[in-house]
Amino acid sequence: MEMANDAVIIGGGPAGYAAAIKIAQLGGSATLVEREKLGGVCANLGCIPTKAMQASIKIFERLRKAERFAIHLSNESIDFAGMLQRRDRLVEASVKGIEKLLESYGINLVWGEAKILSKNSVEVSSAGQTQRIEAKNVVIATGSMPLEIQTLRPDKERVLNSDDILALDAPPESLVIVGGGVIGMEFATIFNAFGTRITVLEKMERILPSEDWEISEFMKKRMGRIGVKVMTGCQVKGLGRSGLEVKTRDGMEEIQSEKVLVAVGRKPRINPEELSRLGVKFTYRGIEVDWKMETSVKGIYAIGDVTGQLFLAHAAFAEGIVCAQNIMGRDARIDLGKVPSCLYTVPEAASVGIRTGGSEEERAFKVGRSPFVANAEARALDETEGFVKVLIDRESNVLVGAHAVGPSAVEIIATATVAATLGADAAKLKECIIAHPTVTETFIEAVRDADREALHAPRKDR
Repeated sequence: MEMANDAVIIGGGPAGYAAAIKIAQLGGSATLVEREKLGGVCANLGCIPTKAMQASIKIFERLRKAERFAIHLSNESIDFAGMLQRRDRLVEASVKGIEKLLESYGINLVWGEAKILSKNSVEVSSAGQTQRIEAKNVVIATGSMPLEIQTLRPDKERVLNSDDILALDAPPESLVIVGGGVIGMEFATIFNAFGTRITVLEKMERILPSEDWEISEFMKKRMGRIGVKVMTGCQVKGLGRSGLEVKTRDGMEEIQSEKVLVAVGRKPRINPEELSRLGVKFTYRGIEVDWKMETSVKGIYAIGDVTGQLFLAHAAFAEGIVCAQNIMGRDARIDLGKVPSCLYTVPEAASVGIRTGGSEEERAFKVGRSPFVANAEARALDETEGFVKVLIDRESNVLVGAHAVGPSAVEIIATATVAATLGADAAKLKECIIAHPTVTETFIEAVRDADREALHAPRKDR
């Protein structure tokens, strides 16, 4: 039987809608099934709403320094309700934009709950009605949900997860954040700006444990300076009568707070019974896929957070594109070795490539650093905290890692990502002419510094 659809895609988040669009661009036909809202976690509960809130925080922080720029203001303040209204408008615009994109490509959008019957058939239920969609391939792009810990279950009142906290209509007086990763540190930055007393609890020995050690150390010091208390190497035992019970290096401690945010990461949204029935291999970490994003069952693909690999929207976009190319007969393979990670705090931080856990691990590389205090644009902006750091392989002289914390760190690492993806030689990078004054100059300066050739750093002994 000839099937009209090249693929039926379950889930309209970054991975799912990217796959649908790419299939259409390659001349194919796709049906996209979504049960709630287009855009997935990123547009509705992650990237877009939190970055919209961070944008307000960044402007507010700049206004606090207005006198340094000879700008005289009085009674500067930030309105939580107004910030939420702006956030919600941006989320709505993003979701509507995705819907128009799909419409422009002629993608069939079906609303409802999907059930995979076979590798060629999906049943969709909505408002008591069901329909069956046949396709040559099935793509699972059902996203993720907040990860929970057994000793502290969210109740949407006092104990919240990273989805629940976006529903608050006022900042709490005090907040304990369980988890010192990206999610926890971003919410710490947001609520600190509104005067919330914040304590961050991290089980590992350092916050941001998946990031480079120097970024972790910088952010811990920065949090201390702005009044955020950070406790590492501690374990949450549960919520007692008078506070949160925490086991620290010095024994048990009770921490009082109005709200508790559980921010220990996310987990794939999967249906184990369905996957087992279909013969699709999976673990608690996610659905297993090959480099083509195909599962153990030929014709069934999995993309995005549901694979449990990176939980990043930009990685999901890439996986959706690779999946679509393979569905349409191309030979495409995913490479997740050069995917940047981003931390939208104030200042922001970002990394790509190899991360190290300490100076001993860096001996295998040439390491270059460039502080923002030596950068003309950063000084003009009065944002001189932080640095850019690069790792250059000693044998190949190729850029293998880059890390930044400071003004426009995410944009700087975007430049480094292009260089790392293309396998750029450090000698060639040093030949690049970067506009002056720009904060991106710090990247090339760090590359020069790896060979003790930085222009805006004192001479170093070779």
